[in-house]
Amino acid sequence: MSVKKKIKYTKTAIKAKEKRDRLVFNVAFLKGRRNPRRSWDIKLGDEVIVISGDDKGKTGKVLKVISAKAQAIVAGINMKTKHRKPRQGQEHGEKVEMEAPIDMSNISLVVQKEGKAVATRIRHNKEGKRIAVKTGEEI
Repeated sequence: MSVKKKIKYTKTAIKAKEKRDRLVFNVAFLKGRRNPRRSWDIKLGDEVIVISGDDKGKTGKVLKVISAKAQAIVAGINMKTKHRKPRQGQEHGEKVEMEAPIDMSNISLVVQKEGKAVATRIRHNKEGKRIAVKTGEEI
């Protein structure tokens, strides 16, 4: 017989933690829409296309996946400028262009179909490998 765990809400915890016999969640995290246990089809190194937002239609490679926030960092997409203070030995500061995270709902996997990039979904075959629904090719 399984024992029900008590849920305690705290303001200091960032992620869900096991503490003895209870689950501890951040209140703000629970109010968010994201499910911490959801698995995403998009993995590190995948080619993706932006389906909504300022960079709609652009493609790039996934550099990092932040699954707890349901975000990904894609090369060349959602570029932001960061102003840095001068370091020791420098007279002036600098502007640095860097990729900012983009929401998983705004990107989709890409396969090459008839010479152009097409957004697709995936399914898993019997061996557990990922296969594109539109072309049937292994990703």
